[in-house]
Amino acid sequence: MPAPTKSYPLSVVRGLTASDMGKLRRAGIASTRKLLAATARGAKAEHALATSTGISLTKLREAVKRADLLRVTGLGPKTAFLFAAAGVA
Repeated sequence: MPAPTKSYPLSVVRGLTASDMGKLRRAGIASTRKLLAATARGAKAEHALATSTGISLTKLREAVKRADLLRVTGLGPKTAFLFAAAGVA
């Protein structure tokens, strides 16, 4: 059985505003684990979530990339942000 995905509150995902986090919470997504699960089926799932929340698809995809980086063992929110800023994700 695979190890459970690490999970962080959405507040550690840089680029999401308080308004964005509120929209995601109203959609039942309050953590990075739930964000990744909601978008795991690919582009159609991302588009559906962006449409239902009113968050731009570009912003949502950036948040998903950063949340995905947080799953890497040894990478915390600050390091994940640096990797994302360097274009790793």
